[in-house]
Amino acid sequence: MRKKLKSIAGLIIVLLIFAYLLRNIVVNWQQIKSFTWEINAIPLIASFLLFASTQLFAVWVWRQLLLTFGHRLEFKKLFVIWWLSAMGRYLPGKVWQLVGLAVLGEKEGVPAEVTTAASIMSQALAVLAGAVISVPILATKGQNFLVSSVVFVLVLAVMIYPPIFRKWVNFAGKKFRGIEIPVYLDMLQIGQFLLLYGVIWVGYGLGFALFVAGLTGSKIFAIYVSIYAFSYIVGLLAIFVPGGFGVREGLMTMFLSGQFGEGVASAISVAARLWVTLVEVLFFLIALYLKARKQDEKIQGGSRN
Repeated sequence: MRKKLKSIAGLIIVLLIFAYLLRNIVVNWQQIKSFTWEINAIPLIASFLLFASTQLFAVWVWRQLLLTFGHRLEFKKLFVIWWLSAMGRYLPGKVWQLVGLAVLGEKEGVPAEVTTAASIMSQALAVLAGAVISVPILATKGQNFLVSSVVFVLVLAVMIYPPIFRKWVNFAGKKFRGIEIPVYLDMLQIGQFLLLYGVIWVGYGLGFALFVAGLTGSKIFAIYVSIYAFSYIVGLLAIFVPGGFGVREGLMTMFLSGQFGEGVASAISVAARLWVTLVEVLFFLIALYLKARKQDEKIQGGSRN
């Protein structure tokens, strides 16, 4: 009953935020029509390719994380596991992707608790790295940047200290999946993974910047990297909202409205979600094809025997 109420609450939040965004588009339709849209295929194609390559790099980083748990799988198998389960993030509850990873990973010989632990740790590291990348955009919204930065660095240093890192990652594991997560990373490895996830955020952010440039002709601003990272991790942490739907777009609209106006910013944010989803659907279909092909090969191999 409690889970059902959380799912309903998440759905209501998504609907309310998207209603707000659509209202912005409708109310400001004249502004959107009169805006000088400068559609350019080159940055749009570059954006698509950068999002796609960053997604592939993210799977590789997850593979490196699995290695710390003593499990090695070839990249193609991990790609199939990751993308067949990825669409679960859009279902209410935010656990279906983890469930999919656990079930599919177990079929490839990786225990369910290992894939779940690696996935939760992956999200924890991604949030920390995203928080670092988000500092510039947060600085534009607050005062005393130097003081805030020093406090932030100190908090981050405490959070990545291995004994403390182990405790709060374990708390997340018990809270969301009821499992204890063995953390084998030392300080150097945690730093290395934070750097890798930082590269992922930069890839996503530049992809977003290229997308905006491809629609509006605007220059590619580094601040878009921070906007994307902050919007994404807040959506990720909004546990009642499937896939961060609405939360991410609402924050993007807030940050972009000063440059483009509320209506145009809302349209860009919604379009960006559709653009990224297009990449995800493509990879999902490729994963389906690879899995079907593997099953056909098994059937053909069995018939020969």
